Amino acid sequence: MKTLGYIYGVILHVLNNKISVDKALEMIRAVLSELDKESVQKQ
Repeated sequence: MKTLGYIYGVILHVLNNKISVDKALEMIRAVLSELDKESVQKQ
């Protein structure tokens, strides 16, 4: 569940204009693809 917290943190940064939306989407995509790799390895 810490991934949700990470994504939430990224969104907060966007709202605070600390990072651009494009950068945020990039970061979120990277995390989600890592999760996919982990879940595939568990199977």
